[in-house]
Amino acid sequence: MTPDHFIPILGKKGDRNYIPVRTLTTDDYVFVAKLNESYQLVPSKVISISIEVKLGYYSPLTTTGTLIVDNIAVSCYSNVISHEIAHIGMAPIRWIHSLARYLIRDMDTPFKDNENHNGIHWIPGTMQMIAQTFTPQILST
Repeated sequence: MTPDHFIPILGKKGDRNYIPVRTLTTDDYVFVAKLNESYQLVPSKVISISIEVKLGYYSPLTTTGTLIVDNIAVSCYSNVISHEIAHIGMAPIRWIHSLARYLIRDMDTPFKDNENHNGIHWIPGTMQMIAQTFTPQILST
């Protein structure tokens, strides 16, 4: 997760709001995966915030637009102005991926790319380039 990724927090009305990680404070409540009979996301107050540098995936795309990192729910998206806009923008990729997996059942990774550029898969990289050209206002600075 980077400072530009989004994280869902508990909103004042009990709803889920996505904020950039860099704006997270110890006054916020994040959603933590707890195992009871099944996994459930429960709000938990942020006690401390620390920075760690690790090697790994930058923004893996999931069908839900979220994933669990160290038992904390986080967004897959970064470098845009909202989680919701990014999720809508990536919908065609999720649909094509689902269709490809349905049509070609033995295909594990229809979008496998051995040529990532700076850790960014060519599809979101292309989408980012298009957004920078035509709608730069949806990208964060």
